[in-house]
Amino acid sequence: MTLEDAREHVGDKVTYDAGCDRCQPEEGVITSVSRRFAFVRYGADYGSKATDPAMLTLLAGGAS
Repeated sequence: MTLEDAREHVGDKVTYDAGCDRCQPEEGVITSVSRRFAFVRYGADYGSKATDPAMLTLLAGGAS
């Protein structure tokens, strides 16, 4: 996903894949986008985490 894609999908569900064999993808919701990062609230977290948008994939259906 690009930064522009992330901007278009604020509020939508995504998965984060760290790219390691033992890591499980995490589901979250894009809450905002800066000049460098997409901010994603994962699981039951209260706050959002800065995430490289290239590590995100829009979930089927997209909307949360």
